Order: sequence, then C-alpha cells, then structure tokens
Amino acid sequence: MNRARLFCKALKSPASLFVLSLFGVLSVMVAGNLWRGPDIFITGFLQSRPSESLDCAATSLSWIGSAELTGAVSVFIFFFLWKRLGPDTALAFGGALGLATAAEIAFKVFLPQMPIPDSLHRACGDLPQGFIHVPTPNSFPSGHTFRTTFLLFMIIRIYSFFYRSPITDHRSLFFSLCLLFVLLMAVSRVYIGDHWLSDVLGGILLAWAAVLWVPVEKRLLR
Repeated sequence: MNRARLFCKALKSPASLFVLSLFGVLSVMVAGNLWRGPDIFITGFLQSRPSESLDCAATSLSWIGSAELTGAVSVFIFFFLWKRLGPDTALAFGGALGLATAAEIAFKVFLPQMPIPDSLHRACGDLPQGFIHVPTPNSFPSGHTFRTTFLLFMIIRIYSFFYRSPITDHRSLFFSLCLLFVLLMAVSRVYIGDHWLSDVLGGILLAWAAVLWVPVEKRLLR
C-alpha cells in the first residue's frame, strides 16, 4: 500500500499534472484538427530534399525505438533499479511505463485525427523498423518517440542522482547527447512519414509525464 500511495502521490504531483495538462490540450487540438497546418508544413519541409541515404538513416533510428529493443532496455533498467534503489523505485518504473503505454495505445485507438497520406511514407523497405506492431487506426502519440524519450529521460534522472556533484563537462555532454537523440528520433519519425509533428510532441509529453511518476529521489532520500 505504501508503494501504491507513493506512486499515486507522484502521479498527482504539480509537475506531473502540468505536463499531463499540456498533453491534454495537445490531444484536444489534434482531435479538432487544429494542428493540420503545422503538421503538413513541417512534413513538407523535412521531405523537401529527400534522399535514399536519409530514408535509410531515419528508418534505422526507427528500429532503435522499436518495442523489442526498448523493451529489452526497460527490463535492464527495471532490474538495475531493483538492485540499486530497491523494489519501490523499480515497481514505480514498471508501473509508469505500463500505464503510459496503455494510454498511448488507447489514444491511438480512440482519438480521431488527420490520416497520413501513403505518398508521404519514405521508410526504407530493406531495413526493419521492428517486428512487434499493435495495429491502430490513428498515429497520435508516437510510440517510438514516447519509448525513446521515456527511457532516456529516466536514464538522465538516474545518472543525475548518482552524480549529484556540480554539473561537469561530461554530465553536460551526456545530457546534451540524450536530448539530441530524442530530437533525432522525433525528426526521423516525421521525415519517413510515419507520424505528424503533433504525434511526436505528444509522445514526448507523455514520456515526460511518465518519468515524473517514478519517485526516484523521494524514495532514496527517505
């Protein structure tokens, strides 16, 4: 029960509610087709100078964000948290990932949005994007972006706790590389025509909220 209360407290924290409110506003705008202009413009801009090499590079990034690979990383992080920080943090991590993943699938099933024309798809057919797929009628929010962002933000939180000294060059570089990879994943999903801009923004916000549900510091400092 203490674990459940701790998780619910993190779920209802001001920071979590703020990010969830941003996600909610974005969802309403997507359902109301208010992102049509920006979505079409950004996709057109990114695809204005396409090339086969870019297609393959973007598709390769998609594989990195696949359910199989991110699932394996999640299992590793779960057992790391269990061993180093205790079951409370590990179970909160698993609960946050499971709850957010369920929300991602539910939104893809029930939230109506502008479909992506087949003419915009640029994925390199020779490269796998993953083998586990849950067929859904819509694309909001981006699962690849959500999973990648969630895991990298979680790694940043863990790294920050174990290295709580003043920020050094290597910490700044590590954080910058993580954020850069999130950006590249988001851009690649839009470039290959698998998602709109609003989809990847939704994935980032959902991941940001889910990371806040894992009370790493509060659990450790008790």
